[in-house]
Amino acid sequence: MALIKCPECKKEVSDKAFVCPNCGYPLQVNSDDITMKEETGFTNNNEKSEEENSLNNPKNVEWIPQSEKYQKNQSNDKIFRLNDQPINMTKIWNKYRRKEQCVKYIRKTYKCDKKTAVKMVNDYIKQTGATEKMSSGVWIGLIFIFLCIVLAFCSDSSDENKNDNEQESVENTESMQAEGNEEAEINNPSQTEEFNNAVEAIGMNPDNVKNIKSLDDWASGTRFNFVYDGFTYIVYALGNGEIKSIETEYQRIKIFERGFEPLNYKDFEPDKTIIDSITDHALEVASQYIENAINVKDSSFTTEVSRIYDYYIVTSDMKAKNLADKETFRYTVHFLIKDGQMETKYVSIDGKTMYGSEDEMPSVEKKEIANAEDVSDNNMILLQYGVEGNYGSRDFNDDDNYIRYHVPSGQYTIKCNIRGGFYIETDEIHIEDGEEIADIVEQYNMSEGDTIDITIEDGQCISLILNTELELIKK
Repeated sequence: MALIKCPECKKEVSDKAFVCPNCGYPLQVNSDDITMKEETGFTNNNEKSEEENSLNNPKNVEWIPQSEKYQKNQSNDKIFRLNDQPINMTKIWNKYRRKEQCVKYIRKTYKCDKKTAVKMVNDYIKQTGATEKMSSGVWIGLIFIFLCIVLAFCSDSSDENKNDNEQESVENTESMQAEGNEEAEINNPSQTEEFNNAVEAIGMNPDNVKNIKSLDDWASGTRFNFVYDGFTYIVYALGNGEIKSIETEYQRIKIFERGFEPLNYKDFEPDKTIIDSITDHALEVASQYIENAINVKDSSFTTEVSRIYDYYIVTSDMKAKNLADKETFRYTVHFLIKDGQMETKYVSIDGKTMYGSEDEMPSVEKKEIANAEDVSDNNMILLQYGVEGNYGSRDFNDDDNYIRYHVPSGQYTIKCNIRGGFYIETDEIHIEDGEEIADIVEQYNMSEGDTIDITIEDGQCISLILNTELELIKK
């Protein structure tokens, strides 16, 4: 027997000892089993003996008692003693993490029967609370089950969406049919004539008007829209069937307005041949004002293109990511297109001005129809909301749209042509709480066809409620 030094406590021990009697450190002895040495730090005694033949007896499996010093300072490894042969179960388990593989390894390496190996692994699991890792097959099975559940859910959702879409389609069809029925109301003889006259006045051919559809009523009558040359226009009709106005869809330019000379629709209809290039350039310009924008895409479903003479306005949504991880941006870009040149005039992102000014947008000048309020009978005066005529004036500095009519004083019979009403006010304007106001003498609400008698005294005038039209017949 030879003496060796314990690697842990440096004291001399027998080279035949499996465990240091001083500190409990497991020792490697007489082994040609390199695999076990690398994996567990122990070797297997390959000498054939009666003691080795007794490995088949599971009663010989027990924990190796380790010294308190070793357990505290070195390791928590669990060491088995199989007929005085140490087996580091912690290292074996950490490598395989599966009961079946650990049993197989112990049987092959230590030449013991299955019952003995199973007892060792079961004891280890019981004392340490170790759990087996799931095999790849189990993971694949779980993933497969999960995918099946997801597909089944998607299938159910698809069926529900299909049913919803079918229901929505039926509802839309019924809605379209209802709208189609409402066209009969729009196309009554008097209104059809008025509508055709208004359409012709702005340069359109009534025969090419398509898709007339009713909208919600407005204060003084009905509304509907129509499509001409691929663009939508909004119509405001009065209760008596007359057309109050025809407006563009986005900028709501009144290309036809009762009491004013009509405009030509071609000055406000975007040029189809350049729309694609304009929208592409607008996206390119707007994206330059988003810091570190990536994956920039335009949402064509929300793009609005409008025109005022040589001035184009593009509004749309942009899909992009930036430093703040914001994904959707609402942008507006204005261009002046003249002589084949495109000049950027204004850019805004999410309502914030990034370049230029909206004041660059041209105003639309409209001329009142000459002598709009004059009628063959000089005793009758026609007052139309928003039309100055011969008696109207914009008296308030802070409200350019407020018109007051300074008709001659006297007694009048008032007939209402368009539902609304009017005020009789004092000519004198004074400041109250920082605002310009005039004293209201009387207020009248009227419907189409109503008549009343009034007296306008010196120093008094008339102002109209929204959209009202009155005939004043002097007595």
